[in-house]
This record gives sequence, C-alpha cells and structure tokens, in this order.
Amino acid sequence: MNAKALRIAYSLTMPGGLLLACAVALIRLPILPARAGDIIPWLPYGVLAVAALLSWRFNRSRVLYTAIVLVIIYRALVHHVPSAPSGRGAVLLDAISLLLPLNLAAFVFLRERGTTTPLGVLRFALIGAQIVAVIVISRPELADIAAFLRYQLVHWPVLKLVKFSQPALIAFFLSFVVLSVRLVWTRRPLETGFFWTLISAFLAVNAALAGRMPSLYFLAAGLILVIALIEMSHYMAFRDELTGMLARRAFNEAVLKLGDDYTVAMVDVDHFKKFNDTYGHDCGDQVLRMVASKLMHVPGGGQAFRYGGEEFAIIFSDKSARNAVLDLEHLRQAIGDADFIVRGADRRRKKARSKANPKAPRKTHVTVSIGVAEKDEKHTFIDQVVEAADKALYRAKETGRNRVEC
Repeated sequence: MNAKALRIAYSLTMPGGLLLACAVALIRLPILPARAGDIIPWLPYGVLAVAALLSWRFNRSRVLYTAIVLVIIYRALVHHVPSAPSGRGAVLLDAISLLLPLNLAAFVFLRERGTTTPLGVLRFALIGAQIVAVIVISRPELADIAAFLRYQLVHWPVLKLVKFSQPALIAFFLSFVVLSVRLVWTRRPLETGFFWTLISAFLAVNAALAGRMPSLYFLAAGLILVIALIEMSHYMAFRDELTGMLARRAFNEAVLKLGDDYTVAMVDVDHFKKFNDTYGHDCGDQVLRMVASKLMHVPGGGQAFRYGGEEFAIIFSDKSARNAVLDLEHLRQAIGDADFIVRGADRRRKKARSKANPKAPRKTHVTVSIGVAEKDEKHTFIDQVVEAADKALYRAKETGRNRVEC
C-alpha cells in the first residue's frame, strides 16, 4: 500500500475507528475495575454536553442536534427501557432503532444556519415532534399501530440472527450507505465523525436490544463528536475552503520545518481576470479547483498550497531547483493539456456573482506560469527564496506565459 492510500485510510478510520475499538475492547475484556460500573453510566452525559457546548461555540449546529438526540436516546435507554424490554420498553427500542439512523443521516446534510434562526428553531421543533410521537405511539391502546415498527417485510431465516426489527435494520443500512458515500466524497473531519457515530449508535442500540448497558458506546460516540469538532476547526484554519488544499497558514508553518536544501515554486493561473470576465466568477472558481486538483498531485514529492487569489506555492524539500523544474514541467503540461468544460448556464448558481459572456466557447484550456527558486548563498532566508521565485514567475509571465522560469 502506497503512502497516499495510507493517508486516505488513516483519514477515514482515525480517530473514530480507534475510539470505537477501545470501547469494544473494554466491553469484551475484563479490563475495567468493578467500581467503574458506578461511574461509566454518567460519563456519556458529560462528554455529550461538552460536544454540545463546543458545537454551539463553533457554530456547528449539525453536531449540536446530534449530541442532543444522543442524550435523549441514551436517557431513554437507561431510565425507560428495562433490561428485558417488553411492552412499552420494546416499543421505545423499536422507535429509537428506526429514528436514530434516519436522524444522523439527515443531520449530515444540514447546512450551518445557526440554532436561533427560524430554520434552527424549526429543526428543534422537529426533534421535539419525534419525541412526542414516540411517547404517544408507546401507549398501550396504540399497540396495533406500534406493531408496524416490527413489521416483517421478508421472511428470511438469516434475519432471525439479528435483534433489530426489519424497518430499523433497513434504516441503519441506508444510513450507512449514505454516510459512507458522503465520507469518501468529502473526507472531512465532521463527515468522519458522523460515520463513526452511526457505527457507535448501531452497536449501542444492539447492546440495548440484547439487554446490556450501552454506556461505553455512547461515551465513544460523544468523544468522536468532540474530536471531530476540534479537527474540523484545525481543518478550517489550515485548509482553503474553495479548493480543499493547504492554505497560506499551513505554508507559513511548513517553511519553519525546512532544512538547508529546498526549492520553492510559485504558480499563477494565466489570464485569470480575463477568464472571469469571459465566463463569470463561478467558472473562475472551477478553474481554481481544477488547477488545485492537479497541484495536489505534484510529481517529485512537492507539497502544494494555495498562496492567495489565483496564486499557489509548492515546496520541494531536499531538492534542487534544477531537479524540481523537470517535475514542474510535467505539471505545467498536465494542466495545459486538460480540457476544461465550462458548465452551462442551467447549472450555475441562482445568485451568480457575475454575468458570463453567453457567446464564449464552452470548452477551453487553462495554463499556468511557474517561477522557481532554491535556497543558496544568495537566498538564505525563506522570504528571499519566495521573493526570488516571484521574480522568476514575473519573468515567465513577461516572456509568453505557460512556462517555467528558474
């Protein structure tokens, strides 16, 4: 497995997978002392409260709703569902098993609109409506309606091996598929957190269905949300929101770790202003994303950053400028050879930031100019190296663009 695959696997499984594995180990193995049983049932409340406070402070309403729902469900499982659920307790478990995965799948797609706005209040009201519906349907006189929560869609013998009702099992499966696709598509900390929270919730409800305490699984879910919030804050500080690549702050920190031999390349999109005037700013954003996608796979071990506007920076550690130029030529050619398809007007956002020329061609090419400089006797500090790379970039612009200058 190469380094890129390892990084992807790490981003998809850590730390949520590790926390959940620890919870499973603590449950399956006699590790905890006997007194821990008096403390552990209270820990999920504290951790989920921390997750709620952090999500409110960081304006992450999706996590806030998730933490609130998990606290409500955990309290219901601990205080209102007996160890051998039957009657009202069984109805509560069936309703929780069905609604929990559906809520988690819905929360992951919500936009951060705040919690005190009319939309935020409406979301709270929907959570409250679900609570009322579960309380009502658990009444003995509505047992016939509650029986639909355990309706058998198919009669497969293998399904008898699981304790979930078939509607709940379908809800968990569909939510798992949705969150898996979302995670692979975005690979952001919050999406990773939601994915592993769903797995934790599945194991927690399964434990409750089996008559066991689900405390450690809810504790793991709370810790996963807290860490996801912290990692997301770091992600937003060091990643460019538009392109997803490392931002200027990450560049400033990366240069502090450089040794005695390194090369810096400055990359600028050619005729970017003209492109914006011709096709519109939304298409300009597409150009930046396309160029960024190429830069994030720089050959020769280079690390790319969005430096500002349409300008990018690449750092080559332990590499001379002469050797880096060979890799940058391949990069420049790859960007220039790629077909850029301008999306149609029907796909533009409703509130476009600028009007595009309707007569402009729908297919074009994007080129970049690159300036390269290395640390040497003349340029001993990083600011001097970056300035030299900028001057080389200007020479590339003045001598025809779509070229690499050293």
